[in-house]
Amino acid sequence: MRRRSESPHGGRDGKNISGNTRRQSVDLTQNSCLRQVVDPDWMSGRRLERVNYRVFPLQSSRLVVFPVHFPYLFIMITVTVGIIMNDGRVLLCQRKRSSRYGLKWEFPGGKLEHKEPMEECLKRELHEELGIRADIGSLFHRQHYVYPDSGSYDVFYYLVRRYSGEISNPAFGGAFAQLQWVPIGKLSSYDILEGNREAVQKLIEHYGKI
Repeated sequence: MRRRSESPHGGRDGKNISGNTRRQSVDLTQNSCLRQVVDPDWMSGRRLERVNYRVFPLQSSRLVVFPVHFPYLFIMITVTVGIIMNDGRVLLCQRKRSSRYGLKWEFPGGKLEHKEPMEECLKRELHEELGIRADIGSLFHRQHYVYPDSGSYDVFYYLVRRYSGEISNPAFGGAFAQLQWVPIGKLSSYDILEGNREAVQKLIEHYGKI
């Protein structure tokens, strides 16, 4: 993933512009329905009053609000992720030290290209990154996640229980610093990439005690 992009979820640069957006002026001190505000000044604790923002309506009536002076946050990038499972363990991949969010652990996957089907995207990414031909299983989790320094992502997590070929990550030129098979119950002890943590918690709740 990182060999093509420095975004959190890898893959090639996405150009999918989210629809149904609008620019509006909102009073952040009065409007309690705004669930998430992405702004360095706001996050540092500085009080913001009336500012121009663009509002993205997402699932479950959730609103994500972006300041208009961060145009790269208006791009909603679609990503597919593979949760590769084997005998109560899942495959974790550690990002290279030189990449953004270096040495964080994540699941393999990458960005949708040319409106390809979700499953085909994940098959391609797993073959490119790990050298396997995966049988993509059911959708396990979907999440909208915003990285303030790189953009907003619509992430689809699929279970992968079967694949052909041997998983590989060459010491030189591989996509990751290292790979590890981790018991599901021990996932919380790893420094997981922030955008993957919700899926990890769901995995632990569903499979961690099996």
